Amino acid sequence: MKKLSIFLLALGIASTTWAQSARSEFEVIREVFKTEKKALVAGFLNLQDADATKFWPIYDVYEAERTKIGTERYNLINKYIEQYINLTDEQADELFTKSLKIKKDELALRAKYYKQVKYYKQVKKSLGATKAAAFIQLEEYMSVAVQTELYNNLPLVGEK
Repeated sequence: MKKLSIFLLALGIASTTWAQSARSEFEVIREVFKTEKKALVAGFLNLQDADATKFWPIYDVYEAERTKIGTERYNLINKYIEQYINLTDEQADELFTKSLKIKKDELALRAKYYKQVKYYKQVKKSLGATKAAAFIQLEEYMSVAVQTELYNNLPLVGEK
């Protein structure tokens, strides 16, 4: 859990400058995040070579899908930050509607991941139910931590 605390601290530092970052800085932060997350997952699951060979291709497909949604969220947050001080009703509606779409896409990915258990079945088949459940639990924990950090650093609508 020490690695997780360091990861979340780095995430907090990165997210405080996120809104002011240029696109290239976002790409660097995202790559660092992906690398740190992968190392955290590896350490948490403690995969042996044979298991790692089976797990990482599954993980990479999931991460690619999750990253697309993350990019949409990043773009929406930047648009919100640019507009929130003088936000019109139309802009608020557009931002909120896009936010709901992103949330829906995220839930659809999780549904594919959890309910339809596409990735869970693959991980379970490769590594067993305990490792698959541990991965899902860690993924959910990190997702909530990231969202909490984002919400803590974004101004509320109407907040000056």
